[in-house]
Amino acid sequence: MKNLNLYWPIYKNLENEILDMENNVHFTDDQRGVYSVRIADLIIRASTELESLAKDIYRREVGTEPSKSGDCFIWLNNHWQITKKEIVISTPYSYFVQSYKPTLVPFDYNATDDEKNIDYSERKNFYSAYNSIKHDRVKNIKKANINILIRVMAALYLLNVYFKNQTIPVDNVGFNGESIAELLDLESYLFSVRVFHSQRDRTNHELAKCVYYACNTPEFEAINEIFKKKDKILDPTGFDLGSNFTANEVDLLTSRFPQLKNMIDVNTDIDLLMATLPNRLHLKLNTKIW
Repeated sequence: MKNLNLYWPIYKNLENEILDMENNVHFTDDQRGVYSVRIADLIIRASTELESLAKDIYRREVGTEPSKSGDCFIWLNNHWQITKKEIVISTPYSYFVQSYKPTLVPFDYNATDDEKNIDYSERKNFYSAYNSIKHDRVKNIKKANINILIRVMAALYLLNVYFKNQTIPVDNVGFNGESIAELLDLESYLFSVRVFHSQRDRTNHELAKCVYYACNTPEFEAINEIFKKKDKILDPTGFDLGSNFTANEVDLLTSRFPQLKNMIDVNTDIDLLMATLPNRLHLKLNTKIW
């Protein structure tokens, strides 16, 4: 049970219900304030999942029991900067022109902000709306609107991505990362996350907004370290190295990376190896502070 992901199937069920709703309600800028009991139900279910998911991530990463959900969200932001992470609405069945463009940042709200003078369709604090709906549904039914639903689902999607914690291989197409996609949907039909690549996105400011980033694989880094010791720094765009591995280097690499055993020996041409090395880059989950 330890490695069983109970959250993604539930997220997908919620997502499918929203996709079905899009057949009946036009998801446009002027429809964000549309509210209903069905939307209230979806918000409550999604928010309940969000709280439980935050606790499970906290348990896995910290190793202790959280005292309350709020502590988990604080930890997530302090360590992973979730208040900066951007989500893209990628379903073709939403027709927002100005709202949530170009990206949505679901955790970008201040819990102490007073949104009383802001229309429900414009409010960011989905968590406050969720608690209002949960405890007094009739009085707060207008808060159960499309805007709040989209925000809580985007937040739930984001934490699901972090919970899954996947490292994604990248096919060898171009040394400069031109094959790196700017967005990943990760099996969602509603949302995508941004991918950072240093050849395309230059600043740590942009990196902090991205949920994934492209980086060298461990085997590529290990080869790079060997060539640094040879006073030959491996340049992924050049490969003008003019040398082969020593027997000790072959042993070192193949012991750490068994997948290289049939690819390298002392006669290996470096240019040829680097041209054929599968998955020089991979996409890693952004759990750093930038």
